[in-house]
Amino acid sequence: MNSDKIYRYTLKKFKDIAIEDVEWLWYPYFPLGKISFIAGDPGCGKSYQAINLASIVSNGGTLPLSNMKAPQGLVIIQNAEDGAGDTIKKRLVDLGANEENIYLIDLKEEFKDTRDILLCDVEDIDALLEELHPKLLIFDPIQAFLGDIDMNSANKVRNLLKPIGQLAEKHNCAIVFVVHRNKGLAGSNQIYRMLGSIDFAGIARSIVTIAKNDNETLFINSKNNLAERGKTLAFKISNNKIEWLGERDYQEEPQNINETIFPRDIAQNFILEYLENNNYAEFTDIINKARKQGISDKTLIRARNNLKEDNLIDKKKDGQKTIWYLAEK
Repeated sequence: MNSDKIYRYTLKKFKDIAIEDVEWLWYPYFPLGKISFIAGDPGCGKSYQAINLASIVSNGGTLPLSNMKAPQGLVIIQNAEDGAGDTIKKRLVDLGANEENIYLIDLKEEFKDTRDILLCDVEDIDALLEELHPKLLIFDPIQAFLGDIDMNSANKVRNLLKPIGQLAEKHNCAIVFVVHRNKGLAGSNQIYRMLGSIDFAGIARSIVTIAKNDNETLFINSKNNLAERGKTLAFKISNNKIEWLGERDYQEEPQNINETIFPRDIAQNFILEYLENNNYAEFTDIINKARKQGISDKTLIRARNNLKEDNLIDKKKDGQKTIWYLAEK
């Protein structure tokens, strides 16, 4: 090397690196200090499971179908789709959360006219983690916090999430992203059904897939880089609580198809999830929410028309308003 030049890097011998054990928020599904994902179709309960995880951690409660307890600590929930008071708060209460230990990121009054915190705001997130030292940080759904990043671009996704993974390790915080799935093949390898770049799955150390199966819903550990995959668990949501039904045998089929994820798939999933969470809505409300996630009006309208043709959604007049709702409701 040229002794006159200053290099950004140095070399470190592996003999000087200590072996470290992985710590867990919930073994083997959610490691501390790493990025994990909860993936699922609209209305399957993935956001409910994220809030359930937050509730357990806030109390240091017993983990489902286990004698183990979660490490008690603070939790930050960033949810771009559900109302803080009318949805998230109610769910936290129903699930018995320790609300003293759960936060959301709110803008100061003088910054109310600026955009919300995004994943590119690494310094802001670093400062928040430094201040609170939370055990868990949830972003739901991830696409709402990507900013102008194309979620189908592998390089951009990896460059965006790499610093977030470093923050998770620095603060020993489990960072969990909730993500929608594309229409994919039932029973196929679930990580190929996550919306966006395959690098979402690549950078995650663990992925839990929430998938409906007849009269119950499965909690599937679709990927795990740090331990053997966890058992597939079954649950149902009843009376605003999660009832765990036991372990299930579930084998993922190999995936040999490179599925293309189209913007209209993202828009269709957004509409279905919005109507699932809100029961009904004027389409202008859906458009305004979708714009914040980078979904164009034109794409959203085409997605709406496709869903109407497939008899998945319908509309009716309510006075001067046109109300959209899930056809099954």
